[in-house]
Amino acid sequence: SPEEARPVLRRAVELDPGGAEAHVCLGDALLRTGSPEEARPVLRRAVELDPRSTRAHVGLGDALLRTGSPEEARPVLRRAVELDPRSTRAHVGLGDALLRTGSPEEALAAFRRAAELDPGNAEAHAGLGDALLRTDSPEEARPVLRRAVELDPGSAEAHVRLGDALLRTGSPEEARPVLRRAVELDPRSARAHVRLGDALSRTGSPEEALAAFRRAVELDPRSARAHTGLATALYAMGSVEEAQMVRGRVVDLGDEGAERGNSAEFGERGV
Repeated sequence: SPEEARPVLRRAVELDPGGAEAHVCLGDALLRTGSPEEARPVLRRAVELDPRSTRAHVGLGDALLRTGSPEEARPVLRRAVELDPRSTRAHVGLGDALLRTGSPEEALAAFRRAAELDPGNAEAHAGLGDALLRTDSPEEARPVLRRAVELDPGSAEAHVRLGDALLRTGSPEEARPVLRRAVELDPRSARAHVRLGDALSRTGSPEEALAAFRRAVELDPRSARAHTGLATALYAMGSVEEAQMVRGRVVDLGDEGAERGNSAEFGERGV
C-alpha cells in the first residue's frame, strides 16, 4: 500500500539522493496518502533531477493544485503535455489548472483531449463536463457528466455536476435523486446541499429545501449561494423576518462570499 511504501521510498531517496525515479515514487506515495504539502519539494527535486520526466511534472502539478497554487501549476502541466502529448493525466491536470485560473475555453480543449485519449477516464469526463458548464453549454454537459457518474459512481463531485447540468437544463425532477446521492456520498459537501436545496425548491418540497440550505450554511458559513438559497426558502415558508436577516448576511459577506458562491455554482475541482 502507499502508506507502507512511504518509509521504504524515503529510504530509497536517502540512499540515492540523485535518483529522479525514487523522488517521483516517493512524491506519488505522499500524494496518494494525503500529504501534498510534503510531496511538493520532493517532486520539485524530481523535476530538477530529470527535467524530461513527464511523471515528475504531472506529480508536481498535482501537488501544486492540491495545495492551492493553480497559477504555479499551469506552466508545469503545460510542460508535461509537451513532454508527452498522449498523457491523459497531463491533460487532465492542465485542464484543472486552466479552470482554476479563469481559462475555461482552454480547459475545455485539454479535457476533450484527455477524454479522447482515454474514453474510460472518469476524471477526464468530469472535468470536461465542468468546463462545458463553465462555458455555458449545459445541454452538452449532461451526457458527458452521466458518463462520468457511470465511470465513477462513488464520486460525489460528479453527481453534483450532473445535478447542476440537469437543473440548468430544466430537469429538476431528474436532478433530485442525483443530488440526494451526492449528499449521501459526501454529507459534508456544502455545494451538494445547495444544489439539492435548489432541486427540492423547484419541485414543490419547500420544507426539505429549507433543511438542505440550512445544512449548507452550517457547512460553509461564508457561502453567499447557501445563504441566498436559505433566504429564498425562508420567504417561501413565510418566515419573512428570518429571511431578511439571512439576506443581510449575504450583503455582509461581500465579494468573498460572492466568489465562494460562484465556486459553488460551478463545482470547482478539488476544492
